[in-house]
Amino acid sequence: MCLFSVTSCSDETEKNDDAKTTQNSDAETVAKSEKETVTEKEEKSSNIEITKESGEKKYCYIRKLIEENGDYYIVTDFIQFLYGDEAVEVAKKRGFAEYDIDENGDTIFSVPNDYIILNDNPKLRTFKLSKDVYIRLIDWESERLDIKENCQPTEMNLNEEYSSPYYLTYTNGVVDSIWEEYTP
Repeated sequence: MCLFSVTSCSDETEKNDDAKTTQNSDAETVAKSEKETVTEKEEKSSNIEITKESGEKKYCYIRKLIEENGDYYIVTDFIQFLYGDEAVEVAKKRGFAEYDIDENGDTIFSVPNDYIILNDNPKLRTFKLSKDVYIRLIDWESERLDIKENCQPTEMNLNEEYSSPYYLTYTNGVVDSIWEEYTP
């Protein structure tokens, strides 16, 4: 039984395979990347301050999309998207893990939907989007979990009331790919 389908948002040619690899295999690296030391410089491009960071992959909320002179920029707020045992351990340490007592009297800890999102640092960063940025979005209006590929920046749902977490890959402050993360 198919749980989701993949459609293309545009007729663009297929992006390289590296941009299409799944983020789940790198999730542990991404969660730990918040701890990495980054070199950061601010560069002015007209009236937009662009973050020039050394890094590879980050989970974030996209707070704003800016278009200027044919270029797109996103304003991001980095987060930690933790799931599984790591999410439970962090939730236990911070005092918000749920728990049950099993029939043997053992305490079983958990978190809703097996993930947590932490936003310990509200610093906003602005990144330029590559001209051929690969954007993968979830079609929230479909009856099942449909994935849309090769989308345009303007197709991202940046609703203030509910914002999906996104997974970015970037080099020297330029975003190569954006993946919308499914959250139940």
